[in-house]
Amino acid sequence: MQQISFVTNTGADTLEYTKLLLDSLKINLVGKEHEIIVFIDKDNDGTYDYLKSIKKDFYDLKIVTHKLKGPVGYQRNSNLLVDIAKHDIV
Repeated sequence: MQQISFVTNTGADTLEYTKLLLDSLKINLVGKEHEIIVFIDKDNDGTYDYLKSIKKDFYDLKIVTHKLKGPVGYQRNSNLLVDIAKHDIV
């Protein structure tokens, strides 16, 4: 199977959805060489701390944040994630 870069955005109150997504990827991915990139646009529920705590459970989990006061926006985040991805399939 070709390696895949999985990318996702998170925002306010999305930790539970992020947990579901990552649990599903952990269970269902064939092979461990895939890349997972998570952009945290706004974190009011501990998403960053959670991702740091499970980073060791994944082969290549990247956490992307920004220092701006407000959200950057979904489309800008998506473009950034695709630019960061190292595999041809995103």
